[in-house]
Amino acid sequence: MNNKLKSNVLIYYEFTTFVPSQILYKKVNMNLQFSVLLLASAIVCFSCKEKPLKNEAPKDPVTTTINQSANIEAFYPMLNQSDLSTNEVAAFRKSAYPIAVHRNKESGQKSYPILTKGKWAYEGIFKGSEFINMDSTQIKWIQFKDNLTYEYGENKSVKGKGLYSYSFDSGILLLVDDEIAIKPHEYNVKAHNDLIILEGMPTYEDNNIQAKLVRIE
Repeated sequence: MNNKLKSNVLIYYEFTTFVPSQILYKKVNMNLQFSVLLLASAIVCFSCKEKPLKNEAPKDPVTTTINQSANIEAFYPMLNQSDLSTNEVAAFRKSAYPIAVHRNKESGQKSYPILTKGKWAYEGIFKGSEFINMDSTQIKWIQFKDNLTYEYGENKSVKGKGLYSYSFDSGILLLVDDEIAIKPHEYNVKAHNDLIILEGMPTYEDNNIQAKLVRIE
């Protein structure tokens, strides 16, 4: 092979081996630069998104629960909301109040002496597997009035009040307390002379509670 031919072969060999490697290097280098730039942009975006606003007030946690170990339960033995948040209590109340008003309107604002005659004293309460025997010296009572409101208290003191609806046909009793911290209750009433049994219903998560009440006045 003469020198001119050897020179041409060498040039062709260098072109076919060197040029693609340069192109590949440039391509890899460009991809690497683009990846670094993309990662940097993502970090900046994330940092801006996570940075709290100075003037933004903290939001109330949804899981905040009612403290029923203090004032309310001391005079309201049917309180049954230890697993509910304040938001859930508010939602139940918002739903229950118009239902009670509607039921009373449908019934012609009718009340029944089987409930409204005298006061009812709590004699015993089942909450789940726990039985609460009421103290006879600290009488906790509830009174249903002809105007479809109720009061409750301890001995001679009135501690609270609310709106109720009652259907004699179905036996369903709905209580909506005036105290915003207390959720509504719905019971199936079993009445016999001077005794009633309140069986909690699942509507507002009271199906774990039952109470026996006796007429005292």
